[in-house]
Amino acid sequence: NYNMSNYIEKCPNLLYNHLMKNFRDKSYKTLFSHPRLVEDLITTFVRGDIARSIDFSTLKKVEKHFVSPEYIERESDIIYEVKFKNEKVYFYILIEFQSEPDRFMALRMLSYVLLFYQDLIKQKKLRILPPIFPIMLYNGDENWNAPDKLSELIDAGHKSLKPYIPEFKYYKILENEFSAKSLRELDSLAGALFEIENATALNINATVSKFISILEKELDSELKRDFIIWLKEKFRRMKLNVKANTIDELKEALPMFETRIMKAFEKAKLEGKLEGKREGKLEGKREGKLEVAKKMLELGDDVKKVAIVTGLPEARIKSLAKKPKKEAA
Repeated sequence: NYNMSNYIEKCPNLLYNHLMKNFRDKSYKTLFSHPRLVEDLITTFVRGDIARSIDFSTLKKVEKHFVSPEYIERESDIIYEVKFKNEKVYFYILIEFQSEPDRFMALRMLSYVLLFYQDLIKQKKLRILPPIFPIMLYNGDENWNAPDKLSELIDAGHKSLKPYIPEFKYYKILENEFSAKSLRELDSLAGALFEIENATALNINATVSKFISILEKELDSELKRDFIIWLKEKFRRMKLNVKANTIDELKEALPMFETRIMKAFEKAKLEGKLEGKREGKLEGKREGKLEVAKKMLELGDDVKKVAIVTGLPEARIKSLAKKPKKEAA
């Protein structure tokens, strides 16, 4: 007697969040299935000597799936094989989209790595296992405060047990730890992707324009196609139908949509229906808030809505509305 229609009617936000999570999972997995974007991610955001030691021309995606001891089939996220100092290194990339950090992420990632090792042993009859570099990409809103070392999750109060505690650590890339300024300074596809994900109404148009200019220089036509599909889907969920299938068409369409993009972005933010992580966070400076308020008033938004979006007092917004455009600017 369970009535799904009643559930959807009463819990639209839960259903929407579920659908958006599935979209993000699939879209990120599609994008990072391109070796070029994985190379860009590692060279831009992985510190140390690892990136400099990789021959990215040998980067090859490995198609695998695992079966857990409970006989539940689990698809791997993304695994790459690549030459690293004359060896084969398997990169395990977990695209994580949780709204909150997972305290036991180290345990989860170790379980994936061990399942992969078991599969390698079965398939290749190995006598020695190759190294794996596990990367966790997090795009949640909250600060990531989960341990990246498995040993930090295990109670090792007795010194005699410490030698038997497993040592495992994953490399984390946290989108929300990069400032808007630092992302703007990068000439990187992955950086531009993060910048769009964390855009505000104040900079959404400039951010998309920069993203297009970086994408335009890419030689991989399939990567371009998938990025255009991803961007169009973001616009579609803002109720903007951008009919563009190439970079040139996208560049031609964007100027006509700039005002509508900002307005749709603000509306989606107000309704809590945009997937970006920090849409509701304005840049914090008073000048920035006033600029957003002025633009919203010019677009015809009422004072109450402007107050909700910017956090400015209604009295201050009313004073802006009363001023002539020249004076208010």
